[in-house]
Amino acid sequence: MNRFARFLFLSSSALVAGVALALPGDRDLPVNVEADRNRGSLTANEIVYIGNVRITQGTLTIEGDEVTVFRTDDNDIRRMEATGDEPPAWVSDQFEEGQAITRLDGKTVIYDAEEGFISAQGSAQLQQGRNVVTAHYIRYELESEDFEADRVAPDGSEGERVNMSLTQDEQTDDD
Repeated sequence: MNRFARFLFLSSSALVAGVALALPGDRDLPVNVEADRNRGSLTANEIVYIGNVRITQGTLTIEGDEVTVFRTDDNDIRRMEATGDEPPAWVSDQFEEGQAITRLDGKTVIYDAEEGFISAQGSAQLQQGRNVVTAHYIRYELESEDFEADRVAPDGSEGERVNMSLTQDEQTDDD
């Protein structure tokens, strides 16, 4: 297999192998990547998709102006970093059957499969169902569903204060 064909194969199979935090059946679904172009390095295990990027696998969706995918030597996804300004980059996923979709927006959004978190910085917004948190920086732990919102990001940059809008679920007659 020539280097270009190997790169294309590794680019697509890396996405299938590594995104493991969506609904269990989603891992068996194909990964679809749309972008205006891409570039990468086989030795650095890094692929950059550029221009109107949309990556989907089942309920997982990542969008941005640019998305960089970092792989392990075993071809698993370590991390995906999406950037976008207007509109912002975002990642959304449904982690459990029957649970509302969780969406995190920001100028920079990181989906870290190895560490098990998603984070956003710069006009960040976390939405799950009708509940919304906005701040300069938000980090959401995928397994525990714990989150942290702050007006100061780990890199020291400052922005919007934390604002939360929590809405009770509507009661049904069956409750």
